[in-house]
Amino acid sequence: MSDRGINELCRFWKMASTFTGLKLQGQLGKFGKNEISDIEGYVELPDGKVLSGSESGNMLLWDGGLIKVEICRKNSRTCHVGAIQQIIMDEGELMTIGVDGCVRVQLCCSYLLPTLL
Repeated sequence: MSDRGINELCRFWKMASTFTGLKLQGQLGKFGKNEISDIEGYVELPDGKVLSGSESGNMLLWDGGLIKVEICRKNSRTCHVGAIQQIIMDEGELMTIGVDGCVRVQLCCSYLLPTLL
């Protein structure tokens, strides 16, 4: 499970067994070498990884609270000019909506995401 809150950073939750029973434990997402960014839009993938937008206009694939890969368009162009506000996964099709007013079907991710998962 994932959410965003204070400062719009990602927090990842998992169930942990403790001596008093099951508890939710939260872990803040770590940006590593990537620039820290507010997160507005994200979608949780079936395998538990999280795909989020960023202020830069690229998508970030998170695994275990760490960024696994930053996804951009061909020739290192950003997915959007400005932040990605919403990410929608519907019937295997990935759509992003950015502050640039564009709604994009991310064709690259249709074949790219299964190899990253």
